[in-house]
Amino acid sequence: MSQQLERYVWELEKCSGCGACVACCSKGVLHFEKDHEHPIHREIDRNLGLTNRRIDTCTRCEAYCEKVCPRLNRIDGGDIISVVSARTSLTSERSKFGDLLSDVINQMLISALEGDFIDGAIIHDVDRWPWATFSRIVTTSEEIYASAGHQLIWSPTLVSLDEAIHERGLRRVAIVGAPCVMSAARLIMASEDRALKAYKDSIRFLIGRFCEGMVNGAIVQKMMEGEMGVAPRSMARMDRSKDDRSLTITKYDGNVKEISLANVQKFLRKGCARCTDYLAVSSDTSIGYAGSRHGYCTIVTWNQEGETLLRMSEVTGHIEITRNVDTALLMDLKRSKEKRRRAQEHDDVLLAMLQALDDQTSATDAIRRYRNLNKEVSQ
Repeated sequence: MSQQLERYVWELEKCSGCGACVACCSKGVLHFEKDHEHPIHREIDRNLGLTNRRIDTCTRCEAYCEKVCPRLNRIDGGDIISVVSARTSLTSERSKFGDLLSDVINQMLISALEGDFIDGAIIHDVDRWPWATFSRIVTTSEEIYASAGHQLIWSPTLVSLDEAIHERGLRRVAIVGAPCVMSAARLIMASEDRALKAYKDSIRFLIGRFCEGMVNGAIVQKMMEGEMGVAPRSMARMDRSKDDRSLTITKYDGNVKEISLANVQKFLRKGCARCTDYLAVSSDTSIGYAGSRHGYCTIVTWNQEGETLLRMSEVTGHIEITRNVDTALLMDLKRSKEKRRRAQEHDDVLLAMLQALDDQTSATDAIRRYRNLNKEVSQ
């Protein structure tokens, strides 16, 4: 496995769980196991004569996993082009399980699909019997409508990228996911490596979700079943409340249960504590509740691709938009999460100093960065 990925991401519990390293592993030896915080390296044994030896499958590897990891690489987001409030009236008759945000995202995907801008999308979905989330490839409006939409429970979204492109033959893919997924996809799109060109050329739109963090699947059995007595198969959908203070569970019988997000924190993925991106700034367009009144959600566009997707969805009648957005609240939430960047910078300096133990030529730079960081704190 990549030494940097293992030493500076996995061992430090910084893995975002985006799945990019699994999708881009040229040897196909990385995979996620249930409820694991980071990918696992598949071990292979070979018989060499009379001796059974474990093979290091990463020998002479191109380490694409390092190049697309959003925890090892930073990529700057764009500047905001527009901020609108949106809703859709088209999903009430056909959408079976989606929340408001997922309904709006679904309509944007269907608009792009019907307009021949995309031939498929990678989204978040749920196996409703155990309520286990997974990454899903959708290519029709029926599949989009049948999906449960984005969930607070984590799944490695980008693990389906390889299947979408190399097995399903998709060439214009939209990706829907959390900010870390957007950053990883943007790193793939910015790569000049020939082996990643098929992925790079096939990603058409990036649709991000405002995010305060994702929880592990253990929350279903331990909290929902164990503490609340809610059977997973009785749940129609799960979503954050509009004020972002609670997790709401809507059952098929119409009953709604709420869990304070403070009680959910113990299930938060460890890697999410290191994230500084609330608005998914690496996406083409991002969406969330913050800043909009009841019955609407906020859409932010970051580049011309995102603006095209938004305006096309409006013109085709899939969504309705207004300008009534509390942008001050939106920016406060963005800045609040960015405050974690200071801790992230300390982590980066620590990593540089650890690297200097093996490479003395980088020691001077590590010391300089440490002094500059402490100088900023004292000012």
